[in-house]
Amino acid sequence: LVGVAVKIFSSAVQTIKEFEQSTANLAAIFGVSVDSIQPLIDQAKKLGETTQFTASQVLELQGALAKLGFTSLEIQAATGDVLNLAAALDLELGRAADVFAIASSKSAVNAEFLAEALKTSGAAANASGVPLEKVASLIGTIANSGIDASTAGTSLKNIFIELGNKGLTLDQALSKIGNS
Repeated sequence: LVGVAVKIFSSAVQTIKEFEQSTANLAAIFGVSVDSIQPLIDQAKKLGETTQFTASQVLELQGALAKLGFTSLEIQAATGDVLNLAAALDLELGRAADVFAIASSKSAVNAEFLAEALKTSGAAANASGVPLEKVASLIGTIANSGIDASTAGTSLKNIFIELGNKGLTLDQALSKIGNS
């Protein structure tokens, strides 16, 4: 019984250390004191309690978004949706941040829109050898046309399936279109 209690206590101490380190890392990325990022810390704690991710993982995601050039307010607005994107597509948080950054840099797409469209198109894109980041960029372009996420995902899925049926890569098809 004492051994179990020691393991639980050790695990709790380790969790606290990881959280404190993640907090310090995020503050360092922004070049500010820990007190200056309190809204992000509070959000990480809340999401750590209400999602499948720990508060430390949320802080690491926020750090990845900060490294990609997002402001504190942009990070607060996007964090929940990027977590949902990662969960829906079973992505590591850093990769989810990259995919979100690519899509949002060229469009007004949010992570929720992106996750919805990728749920439909992701498998077909993967089977066609199209990288996730390229698909995210395409989804962002489609979103700029006012097309909803479900339609965007379904349309891309159909395109990738048709390319596979014709034995073409996405680049080959785009080249043929450009040369026509």
